[in-house]
Amino acid sequence: MSKQTLQQQIAVWQEYAGDEREIFYAMYEDVLRSLLTQNEIYTIMGPEADESELAKETAPMFCGVNAEGVPSFWLFSEREIAETFARYYGFEKDERPLVRRVKLDEITLTLYSGMFSGVAEVMIDEGSRFVRAIIYDVVNQCFVVQGEEPILEKEEYVVMQLLNDMRYGGKEAFALPSGEKVGDDVMFSLFVPYIEEDTVVIFTDEAAANAGRDRVAARFTAPQLAEIIRRAHRAGATRVVFDHEAFDAQISASKLINIFNRMEL
Repeated sequence: MSKQTLQQQIAVWQEYAGDEREIFYAMYEDVLRSLLTQNEIYTIMGPEADESELAKETAPMFCGVNAEGVPSFWLFSEREIAETFARYYGFEKDERPLVRRVKLDEITLTLYSGMFSGVAEVMIDEGSRFVRAIIYDVVNQCFVVQGEEPILEKEEYVVMQLLNDMRYGGKEAFALPSGEKVGDDVMFSLFVPYIEEDTVVIFTDEAAANAGRDRVAARFTAPQLAEIIRRAHRAGATRVVFDHEAFDAQISASKLINIFNRMEL
């Protein structure tokens, strides 16, 4: 029996009529793995790339915003789908669609870098049956198909998205001080967040941070948050919990600091 094409596999996933979320998500991950294990995967090159790179098909993978305004990369399972997309959206040079093959190692490195730079999604086979994939899911599967462990837990996706929103969207976070006063500490970069046992809690909502407290939370930008987490880690904190809307997300302090380093914060 012949192997399903990715388009056929996407169709089965999209037409799944069950109500089991775990099954639906497992089918989605199967789609990602199937794409990443293909012999040929295609991407788009940006028209602004160097002429030599375009001619040799070595230009970087194009990164832009998708139809929903979300920063994204594009991958395709078939050249024909990629070329149709390229022609429709004007990715052409001298009437030639700017499409090229891309290898798994380049996909892994490019998406891994992109997830620390505000890129949120990967569009797969746009122009036919397509998938709007979360970039963290695709990066995880890049590692899985190469026999390695995923680099992010599912709850850590929330942390990554929040940090990107802070780094590139101006969002702020809030933390309670270790002492009752914060003014001079913040001004002179001496702020140490409140550590309960080995845990620091970072709030995404100011009202939630201050609710029922005997001290007032301070607000922080992304670079400031990176610094106070490093300071808390030196003071003995090993875990960071993000109090975010309806649920909490946690991550080890050392892993969070590594993410800050990757984001150049």
